[in-house]
Amino acid sequence: MRRINQQIIVLTASLCSIALPCCANSELTSHELHSLVVITDHLNSVVINPNTERSLVDEGISIKVFYLDNVERIEKILSTGLPSDEAMARERALKNVEEYGKDSLEQDFKVAYEGIFYARNNKINRYPAIIFDDQYVVYGVTDVDLALEKMENHIK
Repeated sequence: MRRINQQIIVLTASLCSIALPCCANSELTSHELHSLVVITDHLNSVVINPNTERSLVDEGISIKVFYLDNVERIEKILSTGLPSDEAMARERALKNVEEYGKDSLEQDFKVAYEGIFYARNNKINRYPAIIFDDQYVVYGVTDVDLALEKMENHIK
């Protein structure tokens, strides 16, 4: 294993870069991976090969995907069809919330903001970003297999 110092190292290869470590100072090898977090938006969807996903899940690796534009998307759904009259708009807004489902709305907003808070707390400054074990981040890659390969090659 190789120890990575606290300094952030950024290697740039075309539009992709690797920053190590993201949040903590510790060691990692591919067989020690515990979590994978994807920070992106709907314009930069990240691809997780089903075989890779199945393999990661089988190994007990937690996978989370956060779309930073989900708050906007939810708000757009809720504001659909709002008239300019304030009283009518309030009535329509309540109907939109009812149609969406209060529990679903709360859960969707919770997940949407969880991604935003995660990105801020971990100083993720651009996306797409694929974060391994809250320590290593690969920016600008939309393929998890490629991000894994880049991270593992850099650590070797």
